[in-house]
Amino acid sequence: MKKGTISPRRLEARAVIRKVIDDNVFGPVESLPREDVLELRVKLREAYPFMWKHGWRLKLWREEIRIALGHPPNKARVRKPKPKHYNDRNVMPSMREWARQRGLIQDEPEVTDE
Repeated sequence: MKKGTISPRRLEARAVIRKVIDDNVFGPVESLPREDVLELRVKLREAYPFMWKHGWRLKLWREEIRIALGHPPNKARVRKPKPKHYNDRNVMPSMREWARQRGLIQDEPEVTDE
């Protein structure tokens, strides 16, 4: 699938959610009282269109419900890799100089007995 295209499962989920909202809500969803939103969520839960109720399909379904009810979509977490620092014992002897040049090996201070 090309970047920027919407998956068929997401389109199917949006269509089902839109149909349930159109059948049960008269007016904007954002103006509904809390009790009606809870009732709408029950109806949306019953209208789940996919076979399996776990995994990425359920995650996609819940994300589309959040968007349809006016909540911001959850942002994907981006984890930054931790910089790895090794000591001399963890690096092959032939690679130690290369690792030092790139800052992967931290020079350990020498212990002196004074």
